Amino acid sequence: MDMWYYGEIHLINCLLFYFSKDSLLSISERLLVSLERYEEFRPMKVLRISIMLNLSCLLIQNNKAKNSVGLIEQVLIWSREEHRHDYLGIAKVRLRICEKNKEMISQGLDLLEKINELDIKKLDRRS
Repeated sequence: MDMWYYGEIHLINCLLFYFSKDSLLSISERLLVSLERYEEFRPMKVLRISIMLNLSCLLIQNNKAKNSVGLIEQVLIWSREEHRHDYLGIAKVRLRICEKNKEMISQGLDLLEKINELDIKKLDRRS
């Protein structure tokens, strides 16, 4: 199978954290290529943001924070376009984690608190 469909991409996103590091690299490359096919499909735009956030989290957890900066910067743009302030707050926090900027991490967490995403705020503090 050369291309994944929406349902398969959604499932893979849910399973990303269960793949080995070696498998994750090839899967994530194929996943990003498959996303291009659905560029104008609105539900895929939000899923794409989620996938990029998950990939950035995995990179940070594997001590490759610098590699996640490009993904996170793209998520910041897409989150604003889609008016997804929850994803925007998470992306800001993750970017500041990569930059080791504690003051800006607090600002991102405050944004999550202001939009009543306290559960997300708690999860992101564990990252």
